[in-house]
Amino acid sequence: EKNKDQITGIELSSNSIGIECAKVLANAIQNLTKLEKVNYRDIFVSRLKEDLPISLELLMKAIMDKKIKVLDLSDNAFGPTAIHSFDFFLKENATLEELHLENNGLGPEGAESVANSLMGNEKMKLKLMKLNRNRLENKGAIAFSKLFTKMETLEHIELFQNGIKEEGMTEVIKSFGSNKNL
Repeated sequence: EKNKDQITGIELSSNSIGIECAKVLANAIQNLTKLEKVNYRDIFVSRLKEDLPISLELLMKAIMDKKIKVLDLSDNAFGPTAIHSFDFFLKENATLEELHLENNGLGPEGAESVANSLMGNEKMKLKLMKLNRNRLENKGAIAFSKLFTKMETLEHIELFQNGIKEEGMTEVIKSFGSNKNL
């Protein structure tokens, strides 16, 4: 609290955060005036599937009005059902440069939902996107290829271990042409 105007990054990774803890943390995070880097990687170890969306939403709402440049939500097995816990952030944030969504179990539907949320945000200019180990398959890969074509600011994209077949990979590779700094 006494350093709230100096803290630029927080890392909560490798913890097990329940709803009550998320409430307390969210209240503290809301007061951080210069927050730019948020690491919420692997923070729901051994938590109930029902608790995760509520906790994640609390933590995401806490950073809504911040100028976040780096967001890491990796290694949280929220799957497609918890996308609503953070998609509002993706639709509104104008400062995000790096998005890490690795090993989240998005699946094709979740991937499509995330891609659509980002597609609707004309202000966001991502430079780095990591989507490894999310079971995107063709449907998710094609959804992200549309985003990659539209968002021409990307410099680094990772998509390994996603079960993407020829049709999806062809669309992804074509979309890379829109990002001259890739």
